[in-house]
Amino acid sequence: MNHEETTVRTFKWLIDENVIYLNHGSFGARTDCIRQAQQYYRDMLENSPVDFLDRKASSYLARSRETLGEFLSLGSLGFGFVDNATTGISAAIHSLVLNDSDEILTTNHVYNGVRQLLIKRARDVGCSYRELSVPFPAPSSSELATLIISNLNPNVKVLVIDHVSSATALIFPIDEILSACKERGVLVIVDGAHAPGMLPFKTWNNYPDWYVGNLHKWVCAPLGAAFIWSSEDRRQQTHPLTISHFLDQSYIEEFDWQGTKDISPWLSIFNAITRLTPEEWENQMARNHELACDFEEAWLKAFDIRSMYTSKEQFGSIVTVRLPISNVSTLEEADAFRDMLYLEHNVEIPIFIFENDLYTRFSAQDYVKNEWISEVISIIKSSKSHQN
Repeated sequence: MNHEETTVRTFKWLIDENVIYLNHGSFGARTDCIRQAQQYYRDMLENSPVDFLDRKASSYLARSRETLGEFLSLGSLGFGFVDNATTGISAAIHSLVLNDSDEILTTNHVYNGVRQLLIKRARDVGCSYRELSVPFPAPSSSELATLIISNLNPNVKVLVIDHVSSATALIFPIDEILSACKERGVLVIVDGAHAPGMLPFKTWNNYPDWYVGNLHKWVCAPLGAAFIWSSEDRRQQTHPLTISHFLDQSYIEEFDWQGTKDISPWLSIFNAITRLTPEEWENQMARNHELACDFEEAWLKAFDIRSMYTSKEQFGSIVTVRLPISNVSTLEEADAFRDMLYLEHNVEIPIFIFENDLYTRFSAQDYVKNEWISEVISIIKSSKSHQN
């Protein structure tokens, strides 16, 4: 019995079956078993709040950390849970002592929310902030690594780099980048918002100083399930943004108790990961990538346009393509076109502008049907004909 049959038979997705939902990459989606798991923890909390939070929660949090550590091949004691990847990056960047001679370096593919927090941090401490322009269509992985490494000037204190970029869906060659940064003494924060559950994490040749990721996307844990992983050398200086009772007692204790809050998303990480075996996770990642490749191939052929990547290994379960619509040139017009697709055609897919060009991004997941690809292409072609 193959993985696809197992997944379809076992899991009921909560996504509206009447919607052609091609935007898993934004907020993920949950299965019914994950919703039930989260409710189980919530029920325990409401049944006996003090007993649950003061006596039981720590063991459940430890279980989630250990499971996540095995899943990502990272030491479990480095994990602190946060609400989203942006919060994790903020915790990492605020742990650094920066002065006016330092530089925060990232690329123009950076997630806009992260961009804003980095700009704000640089402004507050008086250091410089620089975005390296990475072309799109993307260069090869080796060329991309060379471009980034060649810009690691002596003033760069920290590099904030995507593992998989959000808008452009580009997989960055982080192993080569980490190696070069280690040689040069540059600290690295890897924004892995999209990577867990999309890409396999089998081995690490070099560890980042901080790795931050979302688990509500491709792991399909509840919203609010995310993490910051800190290397052993950085744990003592790294703190959650909300400081509560356990300041300086231990990294784990500080992150485990960030004030009174609903921790059910963090506890459900265990359930979200273990709902599939390691082999099934590999099969799902491969199947999603294959479906993303099918979409790109069909789209490029239908609209006679070129790929944004030098190879299919540069994207995973999401793929970005040009959208050949001539009368959409502003963010407001892009949002209006996206809303039209949803309201008139029941299609949910992101429409956005990157570096002055219009794009859409396809997300593959178990619930996505192959026939949706041709349906969406037909709808876009119809929209183009109405422009003429």
